[in-house]
Amino acid sequence: MEYRENDLIRIARRHNNTKRNYLIVDPLQGKHIPVSPTAALDAMSALGKRVSTRYPDAGLVIGFAETATAVSAAIAAEYPGCRFVTTTREPRYITDDAIYFSEEHSHAVTQVLNLNKQDLEGIDLSRIILADDEISTGKTMINMVDRLREKFPELENTEFIAASFINRTSYDDLRALFEKNIRCEALVFPRGRDFISEADRYEVTAPSQGILSNQSYADTALDPDVTIPAKCTDMDLYLSSCRKLAEEFIEKLSYKLHTQKKILILGTEEFMYPALCTGREIERRFPGHEIKFHANTRSPICISSAAGYPIKNGFAAESFYEKERTAYIYNARFYDGIYVMTDARDNTDSAMRYICGAFSKYGCTSYSLIHCHAAEDIQ
Repeated sequence: MEYRENDLIRIARRHNNTKRNYLIVDPLQGKHIPVSPTAALDAMSALGKRVSTRYPDAGLVIGFAETATAVSAAIAAEYPGCRFVTTTREPRYITDDAIYFSEEHSHAVTQVLNLNKQDLEGIDLSRIILADDEISTGKTMINMVDRLREKFPELENTEFIAASFINRTSYDDLRALFEKNIRCEALVFPRGRDFISEADRYEVTAPSQGILSNQSYADTALDPDVTIPAKCTDMDLYLSSCRKLAEEFIEKLSYKLHTQKKILILGTEEFMYPALCTGREIERRFPGHEIKFHANTRSPICISSAAGYPIKNGFAAESFYEKERTAYIYNARFYDGIYVMTDARDNTDSAMRYICGAFSKYGCTSYSLIHCHAAEDIQ
């Protein structure tokens, strides 16, 4: 399927970000806007097929947190036998081998990549795929490649492929990337749009402060060892774990799913791809049900009821990972059943009560927290 700008681009305004006033919101990415899990994964797979067809050999795929963890996994799925890792901002996943680099326009500038020499052994290093949801100038890609080559001199002649849903680089940007042996692939290459002006035309307000709810929720732990892929992993094994997670989810919870016609699978921040795969399997097994997926996020975004504006409501809440961190939930609405899937450990009850508070406003009464984390933290 061919994707156009209108399929992948909506413009929102960032809240309290002086570096960049706008945010490109992709309605098929499964982050800020509820979407059919199948539609989201189809778009991600389309990008993966585009990249793998043009560049069929790659031993390593690196994704960018937080919004591209699922996009990068779908790309890695098109490279059987490859290794896969995403950057992370989660302290408990950061190892002694971590590489730090900057994402200059972000609300959270520092990106961390766990990668060591053992991860690179036995794989083809002639080409590495870098996957993000959007590339605007390519500076983040250059920052990462510079740090990788600094730590691993054997990557000096490696060709890097910067894959994204959307690529807005200028010709000067592309030249700078080319000089670093970085090539670009994307589903759409918008040119000539003034995103700053597009964002400024909306009358917006800040996200609301969320409230803690006393609403009860079910708490279920699943066995498959599935976490954020913040440590280099064999992609075939990761895909197998995601499939097992979906199977066990449906096996344990089908008695609920049968009676719920509108269902939301909600991922937590970087934890997206396993939850998306579960949502797709529910969609396949329960035809006629409306299954949606999205995730909460650390990104503060303005809200507006204006026609065409993508973020209709938003609530600031506690993160599932750290009590002191704010995470936002956008575009809440009514569902018969809400299933929050997470690999978080420490702040899940408090964060879950904020989720209940956000959705209870729209009449939701059935909530489930699904624990998907591994038995032990990454050491």
